[in-house]
Amino acid sequence: MSRLARPRTSRSRRRNADRANAATLAVHLLLSALIAIPSGDAKAELLGDFYPDGVPGYGEARGVTVLSRLHPMYDPLGVDIGGYTVKPELDESVGYDSNPLGVANGKGSAVINTTAQISFNDNMDTYTIGAVAGVSNNIYPELPDDDYTNYYAALGAAIDVGDGRLTLGAAHLFLHQDPTTIDAIPASAPIGFTIRATYGLNFGRWTAAPSLSYQSWHFNSTTALNGLPLPQAYRDRDIVQGGMTFDYELGPQRKAVFSVQALDTHYPNGLPGQPTQDSQSYLALVGLDYDGDGIWRWRFLVGGELREFTSSAYHSHAAPVGEADVTWNPSGLTTVSGQLMRTIEDASQEGVAGFTYTRARVVVDHEYLRNVFLQARAAMQVAQFLQGGGVQTIETIGAGVTWLVNRHLRLAINYDHTAQQGGPSAPGLSTGNYVRDLALVTLRLLM
Repeated sequence: MSRLARPRTSRSRRRNADRANAATLAVHLLLSALIAIPSGDAKAELLGDFYPDGVPGYGEARGVTVLSRLHPMYDPLGVDIGGYTVKPELDESVGYDSNPLGVANGKGSAVINTTAQISFNDNMDTYTIGAVAGVSNNIYPELPDDDYTNYYAALGAAIDVGDGRLTLGAAHLFLHQDPTTIDAIPASAPIGFTIRATYGLNFGRWTAAPSLSYQSWHFNSTTALNGLPLPQAYRDRDIVQGGMTFDYELGPQRKAVFSVQALDTHYPNGLPGQPTQDSQSYLALVGLDYDGDGIWRWRFLVGGELREFTSSAYHSHAAPVGEADVTWNPSGLTTVSGQLMRTIEDASQEGVAGFTYTRARVVVDHEYLRNVFLQARAAMQVAQFLQGGGVQTIETIGAGVTWLVNRHLRLAINYDHTAQQGGPSAPGLSTGNYVRDLALVTLRLLM
């Protein structure tokens, strides 16, 4: 019997449909996270943000909106190759960026972005596999020195093992950090590799999920705004993270969540004469998860994080941390989404051990017509550097419209206004205060 003809129960059909939907949404999440030109996503380009949140092995897509939900008449069907669903995509964006480098009185330029991507997924009774690979080329005709190309690839799998579920993921990324984002050093180019593994065990109303991940980051040398060379090897790091998450079912679609994690961060190429930034972090979070009647979907976790440094030159740092995600569908035509998070991150600057990062974001999506969607968004990011690095604040407001022309064609227009106060204080690196306006028209071809 062929794989396509294998009989399935109604329960497995629902489960595999959910997996397929998550994998499809994950492709778009990864694309928006990795493409260097923002298209309606005002989040910081922290290292963790580059990973594909929805690919199996990397978590799940949360909060379905009127834009991300299924649209049977307009969703691409993909190409069936040997039982696998393959989905090629091609994006072409043109527009204007008033300040690509994010500096005071910065020079603007037209911008052209071309992104090609291919993804596949295979959903069976006992496992699901998903993968994505792509390349993104960015051209600034008036600022040719700022042109660059990114590429990325990720693979994930979720496998039913006994009474539990094992998820695995690996990714390799070559990216250029946008100099207009939190704690960015202009034109730095990181290469990242990561492996993640989680195994979830069900014990009645309890679910226990141990996890283990490894990340290795390597940074290419670059050039500062003042023309001086900037070796970046001191930013190379290896991170091992382990944790355990417990879910307890309080009722239908309601869970209590408790999570503990430990991280070990090692910098193999520290600067001569400078204290090492090696550290160990410990994190505990507790909260609730609710997914009920389709109107409200929310999750919040609160707790604390302690970071201890190997070198006595850096003081231990403890801070309240947490995250909250809320999706509200007041009607079938409108979705309001909100996110709030606070965490401790590694810093890019020499001699600065890290910073406390806070991000808040609100997005309103509205289905104006069956195939025309409007969006308004606002976000704020705040970085408080631990060792005299000051405070950096970035505020963004934006709007966009997306037209689903047919199954194979999308047209989107987006505009974002960004203002930064403060910034990294290392000599020759500080971008200081700036204002940036970015307008893009994007044509997306799908199969």
